[in-house]
Order: sequence, then structure tokens, then C-alpha cells
Amino acid sequence: MNETIIVLCKGDFETLPSIRTVVIGLRSLGFSVKLVVSKITSTNLAFLEAQGVSVRCLSTLRGEHWVPGKIGEWLRFHQVAWGELAAAGDTLLWVGSADTALALGLHLTAHRYVLQVNELYDKVFRYKVPLGYLARRAACVVVPERSRAALLRYWFALDATPNVLPNYPVVTDRRPRQEVPSNESRAIIGSLYAKGDPKIVMYQGHIAPDRDFRLVAKAVQELGHPWRFLAMGKDHGFIESVRAVCPELVYVPPIASPAHLAVTSHAHIGVVTYATDSLNNLFCAPNKIWEYSCFSIPMLCQDLPGLQSTVGVMKAGICLDIDSTATAAAALLSLDREYSTRTDAAGRMYDSVDILNLLTTIVEKASLLSNRSPIEQTAS
Repeated sequence: MNETIIVLCKGDFETLPSIRTVVIGLRSLGFSVKLVVSKITSTNLAFLEAQGVSVRCLSTLRGEHWVPGKIGEWLRFHQVAWGELAAAGDTLLWVGSADTALALGLHLTAHRYVLQVNELYDKVFRYKVPLGYLARRAACVVVPERSRAALLRYWFALDATPNVLPNYPVVTDRRPRQEVPSNESRAIIGSLYAKGDPKIVMYQGHIAPDRDFRLVAKAVQELGHPWRFLAMGKDHGFIESVRAVCPELVYVPPIASPAHLAVTSHAHIGVVTYATDSLNNLFCAPNKIWEYSCFSIPMLCQDLPGLQSTVGVMKAGICLDIDSTATAAAALLSLDREYSTRTDAAGRMYDSVDILNLLTTIVEKASLLSNRSPIEQTAS
């Protein structure tokens, strides 16, 4: 009988793409996987169940005594998750985020668990003390970027540097220009091709002032046909500011992951921008760089350590201080001139990650495996 790992994720499954990778990867390694999650789309639920994953979703449960609001959400997750864990015994727990760990509470330390910390929370001081306590007692701490690993070891006085597991999506269909599933989004993408073959510069992710990509959008506007700018993701009240400098902006509302990748596959160049106002941004670990690179899309990135150590090192794009429209336009034209070389490098960047080996190392570090593990059975 295969070993079981319970993966816990407070929040929407689609907002933490790395958890999808963890679940799929652990199943590929031969583990029996149970997922406890707050919300999940019917499409992702059906996909995971077809892979043999047991899913417990809080949003399908009903109760008369649930407390409304954010506090109620935390209490609800705590209650339902611990109901699932009552008979967990020595089963390894994979705690998918800091929020998840804090919602589970200090009783978590009575179990063996992997703690995955997806953000630095350098400005969220109320997290640091309880998160440090839980991190020091974890069998293994996992982060998405190397500098974050060093910072967490320092901040939390850990005995070992956390393992790095990039925010990496498992993508099997890497064809360019795929058909977009949503009728609305398909029509939007189709309009871009009305005047011929466009060079689509895409930003995807949260659309907010701390991800300000207006200089790039304005540069695309000034370059003119066949260049077009497309933004896809949740708007936090910033999209009209972008449209003010790029009237021909095309906006695609959020599409649940991983279906949004069909839109990504149409990009010519991907954009990655962050403000330099936090360590979390400076040492960013965005999933979008792996989503662009899985389609061999070169990237225009802000000059940040977290992007230089990935996109920059792999030459999968250009990392620079985007301080003017002229700078952005020159970088876009440079990427376009070197397109074949840059696309090859972007594809190699995606292929450079051996996600199953990384997961194997983490699980072994958590001391789950015994004489004859599911990993050894898979390898034989």
C-alpha cells in the first residue's frame, strides 16, 4: 500500500499554482494524495480526482453555525481540516502556505509536516513570530526562490536552509496559439488577429500599482502595428490608468488556472514588473516566468534579484530598469531582433527544472521514506 501525504491549502486552489504542481508531482511519484482545500473549480476537481487524488473541499460543505467573514473562513478551515487530520497519525502533512499553517494553529507541531512559505511577509509583522515558531518545528521548509531561503533561515534561526521549489506549473501542452476555452476571451483574442499577425506583449497577474507596467504598455502603443498590448488578470482598480497611456489596450478578465495558459500561449513577449518597495518584490518568485517560458516566450523584466537569478541567468529575456518609454521600446525591439535565440533560451529555462527530483528531495528530507518507498518503486 502506498504512503499517503495530506496536502492542505486554505484559500482558492487556483490562486496557488504551486500546490497543483505539488499534488500532481506527488501522485506521479506514486504517493496516495489527499487534498484539503477551501475552494476549487469543478474542472480542477474533476482533473485531480481522475488522477486518483482524494479532495475535501470546504465550499461544498454546509453548516448553520459558520461564522461569516474572514475570521469565519479561518475558523472553518481549522475545524474541517482538523476533522480530516484526526486519524492522520504519522502521515506526512504538506502545508501549502503560511496562511494555511496559521489557520491550523500550534497543534500542527504534534505532526510531521512540510511547511511551504510562498511569500516573505516582510511587511506583515504579525506573521513573523508564529510563522517562525512553526518553521523551526517543520520537518522541511519550502520556498520558491533561493534568496528567500537564505532570508527565512536568518529570520527564523532555522537549523537548515529551506528547500527551493519554484512556482513552476506542470504543462503538457506547450503548443503556441492554442484555442481559448472561454467564448468571451476567445473573441477578445480573435480581435487581435483581425489586422494580420500581431506581436502581442502580455502582462498577466494582479493588475495593481505595485506591478506598474504602464511604461511598457505606452511603449507598445507608440510602436504601433503590429505591436499590441494585452493584460490578463484581476484588476485592483488600475486597468484604467494603463488604458490612459495605451488606448488600444486589450484586457482579458481573470481565467481560472490552468485554463488561462491558452491565452498565454498567444504572447510574443511576456512582461514581469514589480515595485521595489519590499523584499517580497525584490526577491520575487512569480509563477508567470515559468508560464511564459513553458511556451518559449521571452520576457521583459524589471531589474530585480529574483528575476536576474532566473530569467537573466538563463538569458530567457532582458532584465533592466524600466525607467522610460524609450527604454522599454528599445528592450522590446532588442528581444524581437534576437527572437530565435531568446525563445530557445526561454524553453531551456522551463526544461531546466526537474520538479520530481525536487519533490523527492523534500519528501526524503521530511523522513517519510523507509526501506521500500513509492519513489523507489516508481524508479525500478
